[in-house]
Amino acid sequence: MLTNFQSIDPTKPSLKYIDLRVNSPHYRGEVSSQHNRYTLDEIVEICKILNRYAPPGSLMKVRNVDLSKRPTTPADEEVYAHFINEVKTTIGKGTQDSVRKNYFPDFARGTLIKRYDSDKKLLDPWEGSGGRYVELTEFGKKFVNADIESRQISFTKYIDTLLGGYVSILNSILLHDNFKDFGKDKIFFEEFQFFISALNAPHPDFKINQLSDCINLMRDFRKLPMAQRKGLKIMMSEQLKPENFTGDKTMKRDLHNWNNKIQQMFYLMNQTPYFEVATNNQFIAFKTSIREDDFDTEKNRKRNLREKIEYRKKHTQNLKVAGFELDHLIPFSWAQTIEQNHLIDNHKNMLYIDGYSHGIKTQNRSKHHILEPINELDFLLKSSNKEDDAIFLKFDKNVIYNPQYRDEILEYNKELCEII
Repeated sequence: MLTNFQSIDPTKPSLKYIDLRVNSPHYRGEVSSQHNRYTLDEIVEICKILNRYAPPGSLMKVRNVDLSKRPTTPADEEVYAHFINEVKTTIGKGTQDSVRKNYFPDFARGTLIKRYDSDKKLLDPWEGSGGRYVELTEFGKKFVNADIESRQISFTKYIDTLLGGYVSILNSILLHDNFKDFGKDKIFFEEFQFFISALNAPHPDFKINQLSDCINLMRDFRKLPMAQRKGLKIMMSEQLKPENFTGDKTMKRDLHNWNNKIQQMFYLMNQTPYFEVATNNQFIAFKTSIREDDFDTEKNRKRNLREKIEYRKKHTQNLKVAGFELDHLIPFSWAQTIEQNHLIDNHKNMLYIDGYSHGIKTQNRSKHHILEPINELDFLLKSSNKEDDAIFLKFDKNVIYNPQYRDEILEYNKELCEII
């Protein structure tokens, strides 16, 4: 045995299972996204560009040697170099190496692209290397061309496929009657790391086959006194370091890398309409009720603090201005689905407007939601009722925003108005 965490309390099945898992050479579970921090918008932009360079049925040859080893670009890789330059210009990041080694494997596992070897034979999506050609899939093309609500649904499907079905698994656990008895509507980081990520795992040495078995282990783990949970955390952080083990990689354990993997999974699931992750990654929980027939915007008006922070970061340099209100152009009460609720609670659907204008909008029951530019800086906020007077929003007097993102706000408002 490499570890003996069960010594904390030999009567606990959950600790016995953690020992069983950590002593497996496959303890970290299935291969999944680990190195990438990207958003829905960034994926959309990359796929839009790829649709021009390698649409379905057309292959683009990619670099297969690191830039550090071969700085030059051969003639048959120039198209890929142009593609990367356009990606970097558009989203502000991405190199010939990072896109092919990090982004493309994720995109293939999520079925946005297909990768081929040097003989143009289709690669298994879970092959980490060897891709020489790529093309956008039909699903990827539909993703690019979809309206924003359908795109959000497709993005959730992409995340679920990429992560091996754990979006669906989390839904099932949070709604399970046996979990509701003790779960308090949240799943803690360690519970996901130790138990949930073992559901449907391909490795029989620690695989958990039944949802009920997983929930029972979680229940048992939660019964541990806080002092013992902290003790386990300290023991794991001290013991599970590569330098503490001899032999090859299968004999070594690395808690830091394992944590990074789960953090990445939480990061991606946080971008779906369903889940919200605590700032410190302590737990993951539902944003709203996910039962369509139970969806009630009156009950689900919990604003996403991160979206407010993102607006202030982009538009006000994190400053609050006296007399101004951060307003959702299209209000929460108009959402009919979980996806629409998620799209409305987005910083691109927000404007920092003065209290007087905000009061007019509120008195008119938020019918003023259609944003139109009247010059390079000022807006008219129009009502769906053509008889209502428009609200004039003069830059820096009635509305505060960063003009760099003006087109982004207008485009998002137009798309949102079309579907809600």
